This record gives sequence, C-alpha cells and structure tokens, in this order.
Amino acid sequence: MDLGEDLDYENGQFVNFVFNDEKWIIQRTYSIVSKENNIFTFLIKLGDWRWSLVLKNSRVWDNLWFTHISGDFLLKKSKNQKIFIASWTWLAPIFNMINSLNNEEKITLYFWVRTKKDLFYIDKLKNIKNLEFKVYLSREELEGYNFWRINLDNIKYSENTEFYICWNPSLLKDTKEVLIKQWYNNIYFEDYLN
Repeated sequence: MDLGEDLDYENGQFVNFVFNDEKWIIQRTYSIVSKENNIFTFLIKLGDWRWSLVLKNSRVWDNLWFTHISGDFLLKKSKNQKIFIASWTWLAPIFNMINSLNNEEKITLYFWVRTKKDLFYIDKLKNIKNLEFKVYLSREELEGYNFWRINLDNIKYSENTEFYICWNPSLLKDTKEVLIKQWYNNIYFEDYLN
C-alpha cells in the first residue's frame, strides 16, 4: 500500500486506518509488515466484517485514509537473545522485527495456526538467516510440525532473554503467566492486547 509519502516508523508499530462504508466510519489498526520507500505492506485477514467488506470492494489505486502511525510494541536495541511468539496475522509486527535484525545470533519464532493450509509467509520466514522456526498446528497432526498450541512450560533460555508476543489477548495473558513463573522478566507485547 502506497501511503503517499515517506513516513517514518519503528519496528513493531501499526497504522490506524479509517474506513467509510457509507453508513458510518470504522477505524481499524494494522501492524506494518515491511516498508520499502513509501510502500507499506500489511497482513490483513478478510472475513465478513464490515471493514473487510470495504477492503474486498476496494480496487488498486483506491484511496484509503489513515490517521497516524503508533504503538509501543517496539524491538529493544539490546544484545539479549530474542524469542518471538505469534499466531495468524499477528505475525505482522513480529515479522517486521525479525526482518530488521542482522541475525548474527540465533533467534527463535514460535508460530501457531490451525492447519497446514492456514500457513503463510513460510518461504519468507525460511529465508531469514539464523531463524529457528517452530510451527504449531492445533487441528492437524502432521510430521514436521508440532501439534496443539505453543507450550512454553519447559523452555530453557538465559534469564535476560526477551520475549515478544503478538496473539489472542487471552492466550497472551496465559503466556505471560507461564513465563513469569519461570522468572523471565523481559516480556513485551502491544498494550491493546493486554
């Protein structure tokens, strides 16, 4: 999506869009996956929601409006090991963060969807240097994939490890509790998911 000007943003931030479906105005936020020049890429799951219908009916070069770029879910500039946890299109800010690292050190991504056909961006993720990629499928048992949901009960990382989490708010709460019980303190997520 060409936002028309070369806008600055930080890795992990989102854009607040304003949609008008001729009945009333709807605002939705979408995290930035990548930016090249003034072309921004977003991961958007389309369904039967009102804002999805506006997008489905849009054509190339139609105008969409946005109010601001914002968000406090930012990648820390540290040398600590980084673990990323995401599901579905909540992968967007996580992919943005991972892709911005120089990846001299190993980083890990835990990614969860329901079935193999729900997977996306896999080729792009596989091309990222030093990325350990753990995929979980909750409704399909297949060789090469972990079954059920992401389980962090018995992980072993250094105490300074940073965890970046972007997924369902109720799962986020549970994941935070699991990590805190294991004495991890560097846990980051977008505030609106709390």
